[in-house]
Amino acid sequence: MAAAVVGWVGWGSTARADWASCQSKPTRSCLLDEALRSGDGQLTGKERLDVMVLTGYRNHPEYLAPADIEEAKQQVMDRQASSPALPWQYFSLATTGLVAADRIQEAYDLMSELDARWVNSALDEVIRALIKAGKPDEIPVFGRPVLADPRHVFNTAVKTLADQGNIEQALVLTALHPTGLPDEDTLTWLGVAYAKRGDGKTAARFYARAQANIEGKKVYSVTDDTAIELRFKQIVLQAVRGDIDGVRTALKELPAVSGRSDRAEMNRNVGYQQLVGFLLSLENPAVALEIAKSGPEPYRTLSLMTVALWDGEHGRSDETRAILPLLGDNVDPKIRGTLQRALAIAAAKSGDIKSAAALASETNDSVRRRAIMFELAQSLPP
Repeated sequence: MAAAVVGWVGWGSTARADWASCQSKPTRSCLLDEALRSGDGQLTGKERLDVMVLTGYRNHPEYLAPADIEEAKQQVMDRQASSPALPWQYFSLATTGLVAADRIQEAYDLMSELDARWVNSALDEVIRALIKAGKPDEIPVFGRPVLADPRHVFNTAVKTLADQGNIEQALVLTALHPTGLPDEDTLTWLGVAYAKRGDGKTAARFYARAQANIEGKKVYSVTDDTAIELRFKQIVLQAVRGDIDGVRTALKELPAVSGRSDRAEMNRNVGYQQLVGFLLSLENPAVALEIAKSGPEPYRTLSLMTVALWDGEHGRSDETRAILPLLGDNVDPKIRGTLQRALAIAAAKSGDIKSAAALASETNDSVRRRAIMFELAQSLPP
């Protein structure tokens, strides 16, 4: 017993010394050790998964070993009955690993373990994973049974391809759309893809078509939720066209927040997130922050965090730090932890990996701290 205690103390001293050395001169290897090792060796099972789900694992499927995938699948199946929303994070991780391992049918099969309310979101996740892995032919419109409304499948695939700049593939799917008429969101995504490519003339044509779709739907808009949904779609079009003054005016003219958890307020929330997201996609963080700051609660905080995460990924440390006081003194600790992650990543992206490691070490939640260390390791060469 005494020997075991001495051994544990000795290991603890070594671990602290190793971490002190890593902080003074961070390397990919030592940061990964901090992220994925414990006193007994490598993290395994759910303990490892709970770290990985907080990382950008979708960009690093090589870290998802077969044992991780099986554990994630088991978590989905074990937890579904007690809490339908809880398995989602494990489903996303399992899907990424299964697609990367070319076990695509298993990813589709795992969808059956989810509550019916999550099927469309699950299918979106599989489609995005397939496109990211360069396997668009596996999308369930080519020789596979369609698992949801085919319009939903096509729209998700086209938007994802357009967002990645694969305009030609997106247009092929658009031509095969089951209704023959892509919706206004799809047209807007395609326009933004052309704008990012520098082809403003073609972008304007897609925006005009999207505007025509919206105007056509407004004629039949008789409910509050549809009205605010279409209004935000118009505001997004104003934003991507560069009419920022028009955006400011339109947002001021929106009806006041009702305080109810109804579809109109859900559409308002989605509208704000899409507006901020499109502005960031077009490299306009200053206006995105202005819109986020002016938004009503409870949507303001989420919009601000969207901007903070973008700033972090782009190495904008000062801008990321400036968002903290905007969140107020009573911000949720999880949100504060997310901002800490953004700050550490911003420091790493700007080349100051030592400061990034110090910021990560200040995180009180050990799981989140490990996840940040993993992200920092990815910013360094092997």
